[in-house]
Amino acid sequence: MLRHFPTLLARWAGAWATMSMLTDSHRTLVIVLRQDGRAGRLEVACIDPEFIHGQVQWPDAHIGVALDGDGGFVVLDTAADVRIITGSVEIKEYL
Repeated sequence: MLRHFPTLLARWAGAWATMSMLTDSHRTLVIVLRQDGRAGRLEVACIDPEFIHGQVQWPDAHIGVALDGDGGFVVLDTAADVRIITGSVEIKEYL
């Protein structure tokens, strides 16, 4: 799973990021990446998030995903001071 993430995330580097949805029933935080002049979007779903730190929207996103020491994942954008600790991550590209 982690080996495909860098390729998808690199294609959307510099995009505008928005935390667009936080659901309660199946706790999921969705981050949507969009770029001006480009069709489609990239969605990063943080499933079962335990900790969310950061802005709701930020420009010039450079999101990364790494393993957390407790068996989960860390979704982060260091330059934007965004950090999410989550149980699982799914990334989907919509063109």
